[in-house]
Formats: sequence, C-alpha cells, structure tokens
Amino acid sequence: MKSGIFERFQSMPIARSSMLWAHVLTSVVANLISLVVVVLVAVLMGFPLGGGSAGMARGRRHPDPVHPRR
Repeated sequence: MKSGIFERFQSMPIARSSMLWAHVLTSVVANLISLVVVVLVAVLMGFPLGGGSAGMARGRRHPDPVHPRR
C-alpha cells in the first residue's frame, strides 16, 4: 500500500468501481478455472457422467447398472 498505486489510480481518468470490478472478474475467472480442473480430475478418476453435462448440472446420478429402475 506504500507504493502509491492507489494514488496513481485516483489521478487517472478511470471509474472508481473499475478496481472492484477487476477484482470480482479475476476471482470469477479463477473460480471457473478451479471448477474445470476439479471436474476434469473427477472424470479422469472415473466419476460417471450419467446425463452428460446437463444431467450433472441438474444433479442427476448415473443410472445404477446393478439395480435398474422398473
């Protein structure tokens, strides 16, 4: 905080909310990357995607081959 970066930003013609939005957007991107990595690792480890990505988003489970529905 002693580097003067905030003073430089205040002297520039940018909106005050731009720093907040930049922080929010970088956090969203980082979380999306983490989500993709977790899902890829789960798929590589054998997590069954029964209904594809849409079924996974709805929370549907993979059909159980041992106890099928009647």
